[in-house]
Amino acid sequence: MTEFKFTGFIMPQVRFNNEQDAIYTVSCVQSATGRNEFRFFSDGEKILPKSCTCRNEDQQIMVKADNYLLEKRNFDFVQVRNTHGYCGILLPIFKQQRNVERFEFAIDLGTSNTHIEFRKGNEKPEVFTFTAKDRQLCEMFIPIKNEYGSIEDLIEETELIEKDFIPSEIGLSDFHFPTRTVLSCAKTIDWTNVVEPFTLVNLPFTYDKRSELSYNNFRCNIKWGNGDDLCVMESYVRCLMLIIRNKVLLNNGDLQHTKITWFYPISMAPKRLRRLKSIWDDAYQKYFGNGVTGYMTESSAPIQYFFKRYSTATDLINVDIGGGTTDIAFAKDKNISHVTSFRFASNTLFENSFSELDEDNGIVDWHKNEILKLLEEKNLMDLIRVFNSPNNTKPANMASFLFGLKDNTIPQRAGVNVKAIDFNYILQEDEDFKIVFIIFYTAIVYHIAQIVKSLNLEVPRHISFSGNGSKVIRVIISVP
Repeated sequence: MTEFKFTGFIMPQVRFNNEQDAIYTVSCVQSATGRNEFRFFSDGEKILPKSCTCRNEDQQIMVKADNYLLEKRNFDFVQVRNTHGYCGILLPIFKQQRNVERFEFAIDLGTSNTHIEFRKGNEKPEVFTFTAKDRQLCEMFIPIKNEYGSIEDLIEETELIEKDFIPSEIGLSDFHFPTRTVLSCAKTIDWTNVVEPFTLVNLPFTYDKRSELSYNNFRCNIKWGNGDDLCVMESYVRCLMLIIRNKVLLNNGDLQHTKITWFYPISMAPKRLRRLKSIWDDAYQKYFGNGVTGYMTESSAPIQYFFKRYSTATDLINVDIGGGTTDIAFAKDKNISHVTSFRFASNTLFENSFSELDEDNGIVDWHKNEILKLLEEKNLMDLIRVFNSPNNTKPANMASFLFGLKDNTIPQRAGVNVKAIDFNYILQEDEDFKIVFIIFYTAIVYHIAQIVKSLNLEVPRHISFSGNGSKVIRVIISVP
């Protein structure tokens, strides 16, 4: 008898009807010095994984994850083998794939935040979530303390899985959509190679909410970057498509009849838009089968929503404010007549639009140290590490972190007064900087008025605001 110390997961826990559709991510989570190895078998035949990767190559922390990617083959069991040749067997209980439901997904990949909504059949659309019933990861063991391990080991393993892969639930905790448009990746990654989702890259739902792992980097500005950022964009889109695929599989959906629609700003250059469409379509063909994705301008979707939601809405101008762009749609008699887009959005308030090297911003710099002082008084070390992260040297990133604090459960559990860390409330009460937000919105409304005059349009009956960036309007008006 010998002892094996490890845990791990399989994603997704589904046996495919057609083996050519099979894509599995299997991970062995163990100590950084552990040498346990997974081998996969089907009908007694050994299956070679497409790749085996590990982010923590230099043992910068005490836990690592060895990640196996299997494609185009189902497997029956996993053999766990140590360096002495001892073996054990893991027998997964797979859910059989059933193609009975049809799903539609809409994806808004923004500069600062990404949002996904979906609907099954003709049901009402809802925000993308998953719970214990359709969790993406199937853990191999129930994570309980026993005589072979300490609770600290279990915490490290759970944190690694949350940070390097995906939390056990999305939507019912700190982790939910919208989420920051950021890609987590190993520092040693080579972008000249094809990088598969949830191997050396993943969607970091813990970004700005939990401290980072030392061997990871984070790539921002995914939507507008150049050079190898196109490879980063491809990896980000493939990560999104894979969790959508798993959602469909775990809820008896039909991959071939899954509809994907994504949004883009009108201000995006045609060349970049063509490249982006190619990335989405390639990902669709890999994860869902033959077909292409649908796409529409970011300004069109809110207009259609308001017309369906409010029957009296006829003449309408919608202002969709994101982090990097503002899209405006002009509609009359429930039809869109004109659209426009420009690179002037919420990030303009918190960064120097003319220099990426400028790390100063009056609004952020004035308030951030008071919030840091409160975190230090409560000894919230995890959030202090996030505050001091190199990723938050840019003021726009720091602002996003500060806006998210009020919904973070860590200060709530510590008994911190929510208003003391509610950045939106703090700005509402600050009379010195309120003029900045007034000028920001006045500039947008003035631009709209100039367009209305230039095009000889009628004065609209309604002006609506949408997009995550439009939330800062609460700084100048009292809304819940």
